[in-house]
Amino acid sequence: MIIGGIQSAFGDWPGYLQAGADAGTARLLHPAPGMQPFLYLPAFAWLFVPALALPQALSYAIDALVMAACAALAAVICAHLYGIRRGPAMLMTFAWNPVIYSIAIGQTSNLGLLLATLCTLGLARGSLWLTAFPAALLLYKPTYAVPLFAIMVIRRRFAACAVAIAGGALLYIPSAWAANDDAAWPRQWLAALRTWFPNDNWHSSAKAISTTTLLVHAHVPALIIGALVAFVVAASVPLLLRIPIEEAAACAMALGIVVSAHALTYEAVMLLPLLFVAITRLREPWRTRCAAGVYVLAAFAPYADVIGFNSLALIVPTIGLGWIAIGYATSSVSENRDGA
Repeated sequence: MIIGGIQSAFGDWPGYLQAGADAGTARLLHPAPGMQPFLYLPAFAWLFVPALALPQALSYAIDALVMAACAALAAVICAHLYGIRRGPAMLMTFAWNPVIYSIAIGQTSNLGLLLATLCTLGLARGSLWLTAFPAALLLYKPTYAVPLFAIMVIRRRFAACAVAIAGGALLYIPSAWAANDDAAWPRQWLAALRTWFPNDNWHSSAKAISTTTLLVHAHVPALIIGALVAFVVAASVPLLLRIPIEEAAACAMALGIVVSAHALTYEAVMLLPLLFVAITRLREPWRTRCAAGVYVLAAFAPYADVIGFNSLALIVPTIGLGWIAIGYATSSVSENRDGA
C-alpha cells in the first residue's frame, strides 16, 4: 500500500505541501479555479511550511514515519485504557487497514486518532488539562473534535470543555495570519466547506463511509436524514451517560463517523478505540468471529473504486449503531436480572 502511495504521486501529500506554500496568503482559502481549498483549520497549514524545504519524496517519508508513530502511541494509550497488552494492541492497530491506508496516501488522520485517545485518557483520569489540551488541538478537524466535546457536556466535564474551547479560540490568531491577515477568515472558511464538500461527496462517492453520505447518494430527502441523525444522537445519550467514560468516548467517536456529512476511507481510524472496547467486552466465540470479519472486510476498502463498493460503508454503521443496540440490550438484561 505504501508502494501504491508512492506510485500515485504520494497520494494527498502534495495537497498539504500546497497548503504550506499558501500559508500566509489569500490563496489558502481562495485557491485558483479547480484547486482544492484548505479544508482544515487555517492555522494547521503552518505545520507544512518546513516540509517545503525538502524533496517531496523525503517529506512524504517523514510524514509517513510521524503518522506511524502517532498510530503506535495511540495503540499504547488504548492498551492502557481498555486493558489489553501492548503487543496485541499494536497488532490490532496496524492490522486495521485504514491506519495503514492513511499513512500510504499521506493523510493525517492518525494524528487525529492520537489526540482523540489522549483526550479519552484525560477523561478517564479526570484530568482537566489532559482532556482539554488534546481536544483543543483536535479542532484542526472539527468533525473529529465534536464527539469528544459532546462527551464532555454529557458527562458534565464542563471545566475541561470550557478550557478546550478557550484553547481552540486561541487558534483564531494563527488562522488569521495563515489566511493573509483576514480577520473574517471563519466566514471564508465555512463558505469553502459548503462549496467543496457537496461536490467532493459525489466525486469521492466510492470512498464515502458515513451513513449520512450514503443516504444523500440514495437521494433520501434532507429532512428525513436530519430526523434520523437527531434520533440516533438522542437515542445514544442515555447509554453514553451510564457506560464507562472511556467506552462512551470510543462510542461517540464511532457515531461521529456514522453521522458525518463527509467521511472517507482513511477516517475510519476513529473506529479503532471502539474495536478495542469490543475485544474486551465480547465473549468467545463472538469476539473472534466479529473481529476477524471486521478486519477482513476493512482490508477491501481501499479498492472500492475497483469493486464498486466500500466495505467500510457497511462496517461503520454496524459497529457504531450496533454497539448502541448491544449496550441497551445488555443493560436491559442486567436490569431484569437485578429485578428478579
